[in-house]
Amino acid sequence: MTRKPRVHAFRPVLFLFSGAVAMTNVGCDNKPSAGPTAQPSATTPAPSTSIGAASAPAASASATAAVDNDPLAGLSLGTIFRDDEDLLLNDAKENWRLEWARAPLPDCMGSGWDTCPCTGFAFGERGDMDLVRARPGKPDERLRLDALFAENDTRVQRWPVTRSDTDGAGRTDGGGSLDRMGISMRPITSIIKFADYDHDGRASEFLLQVAAGPCGHTPTIVVGVSKSNPKLHAFGTADKPNEPFALDHASDWEKLRKNPSADIVSIACGDHGATEQTVVHVTADGDLHAKTETKKCP
Repeated sequence: MTRKPRVHAFRPVLFLFSGAVAMTNVGCDNKPSAGPTAQPSATTPAPSTSIGAASAPAASASATAAVDNDPLAGLSLGTIFRDDEDLLLNDAKENWRLEWARAPLPDCMGSGWDTCPCTGFAFGERGDMDLVRARPGKPDERLRLDALFAENDTRVQRWPVTRSDTDGAGRTDGGGSLDRMGISMRPITSIIKFADYDHDGRASEFLLQVAAGPCGHTPTIVVGVSKSNPKLHAFGTADKPNEPFALDHASDWEKLRKNPSADIVSIACGDHGATEQTVVHVTADGDLHAKTETKKCP
């Protein structure tokens, strides 16, 4: 199974101004309103290892006003298309894409962007998102991703954080306000990156971070299709196939991708005062198998 490399075309962004550009407090500490939610094509419980993620502002009159003053908020008026990749599977060319069901809200773009609840999500967006699988001669298959996240709200990074953001060089006042216009000119982060994590011989799944916090923990799951389940789904273990299986970091999944057996330290001695070490023994043979072992710290 091979994947044809894609080159993403530049997509112009419309920024809206109303007089001078004003900074808005759009960040990690506000909570979105529930609002109407479309029914997902597959129902999957949130990962048990997910830890409360940071939230975003509610879609209200104040949020609308922010669009008029904030160039980053203006992105929410753009296309609902977010990302896509082609996949050659069973001799057929498929196209997988991520789509916002409605205009997303900025996430981790203001004060608090560099705190633990925003790790991996700054500078990002949040809202209702579908994974769409298009195949020749078949109707599109959709999976609503929201239920996989801690607050039933999909969160993805839009622009990467760079060293200039953390050392002050990327800030307009030498250490305070971010250079938001400069950030918006960075390449958009790609989310769909196919790989074979379950070792079934097909790179037909990708990683998705679903939470952040406490510091140093960014629970990440695998989404896609497998030989044992040809429908779009969040990967579980053989023992619990309907429960998304999360590892603490994307790098943990990379260890498993390189080797079908990996010992992952989930909680290290001293991690936030931990007196026990937790190790997850993971193996992949077309299905995922996981066994957790806890030991007292010396």
